[in-house]
Amino acid sequence: MHTLPPAFLRFTRQTSYWLRWAIEVLILATLVFGIIGFLVHWSPLLGHPQLLLSNLRGVMEDIFTLVLLVEMRDLFRHLSPPRLLDIVATILARQLVLSRNFHEALTAAAAIALIVLIRGLWSRFFVRDDETP
Repeated sequence: MHTLPPAFLRFTRQTSYWLRWAIEVLILATLVFGIIGFLVHWSPLLGHPQLLLSNLRGVMEDIFTLVLLVEMRDLFRHLSPPRLLDIVATILARQLVLSRNFHEALTAAAAIALIVLIRGLWSRFFVRDDETP
């Protein structure tokens, strides 16, 4: 059986380590700039609640974009099915909040309920004691 040389394994381990850090820094920088952009864009409307409420859809879209960045960072750090289900649930929550009619809201709510049920079952039966869900 052919084995890989130890130098190659060290190189791939170090490359993986630095690549993970680079991606982490990229996600955090995007999150910081996203928060700054959110504050710059929406802070002038804080003194005018009627304008803020009339632009609530845009505010919610921006908030969910930032939440998804946080969820992606968490998934990247702890790759697991429950973390992936959290991202899917966040996307569905965005659809629920931004839905325009009852049918869209009901469909998104049913999908979120199913995701929560699956995640609960996964955490109950498939997560080892030493893992954090």
